[in-house]
Parts: sequence; structure tokens; C-alpha cells
Amino acid sequence: MAVREANHLVRERIELPVKYDGGKQTIRDSQGMIVCDIKGWIELDIDKTGDSHYIIGEKVAKLLNESGAYQSEDSFRESEVG
Repeated sequence: MAVREANHLVRERIELPVKYDGGKQTIRDSQGMIVCDIKGWIELDIDKTGDSHYIIGEKVAKLLNESGAYQSEDSFRESEVG
């Protein structure tokens, strides 16, 4: 899936901003819809502390919120042209 297509999908389906819920290990949008399930990612053990799901969850939520998907329609169109 191309970045533009992914941004359109996010803008159409997800009510930004999203946030990571460490207790439930999910990323949810502002309406409470599950956007991403981080359960089981602890086994990756990226930082050798067992906190990988927190690191991944926070990073994914931050990237979604900072992506072009969180821009206005006009600025989104400009980013597609440029």
C-alpha cells in the first residue's frame, strides 16, 4: 500500500488523535475504536527490559498523529502534489 493510500485510509476511518493504552496494549482513536493491537509484541524484547510493547505502541501512535493523515484536506492535497 502506497503512503498516499494509507493516509487516505487513516483519514477516512480513524478519528485522530490516537493514543496508546498500555494497560490494554492497544492504540485507540479519539472515539475509542481500536486502531492497532500491540499484544504479543513483548516477545520482540527490543530493549531487553520486557517493555517493547510500550515502546512500539507509543511510537506507532506518535507516527500516526504526526503523519500527513492528521493534516487538513488542503495541506494533504499539497503534500500529494509536491
